[in-house]
Amino acid sequence: MAGRQGAGTRVACGIGLRLWRARRGVAALEAALILPVMIVFLVGFMETGWQLLTVMVLQNGAEDAARFIETGHTASGGTCASLPDLVAGSSGGILRAAQVHVSAEPRPDSTAFYTFSYTQAYFTPWMSMLVGQAAMRHSVRVLIHDTAPKACAPA
Repeated sequence: MAGRQGAGTRVACGIGLRLWRARRGVAALEAALILPVMIVFLVGFMETGWQLLTVMVLQNGAEDAARFIETGHTASGGTCASLPDLVAGSSGGILRAAQVHVSAEPRPDSTAFYTFSYTQAYFTPWMSMLVGQAAMRHSVRVLIHDTAPKACAPA
């Protein structure tokens, strides 16, 4: 009886060693473990890049609008009416003028803080599920020498 148990142990050890040394399917197993993590990182990088691109384009548009406010008005209307179009036009199609909001806070020294706000939807629905919001709000604040900022209503 003792000899039979020893033979069974040797067989079990032999199978265990053979499975330990076997390399078939290892690549598939590694891919199955690593791929979900890599996809999460990839989507996170895409989301971060999309939101950073949005805020950079909004910043550039706000700087263009600040130069425009310093120089004057357009024939199509007052300065504030044309600012969302100016910001969206300088964005290369990334921002929509209907979603650009502009407000001005006049100061006593003939300057004003102009706030440009934009709400950008997330690139994928995963981020909105993670954060609990459908979009991210970006704001840029610019101090401008302006004698009549009262034309822009506060946001």
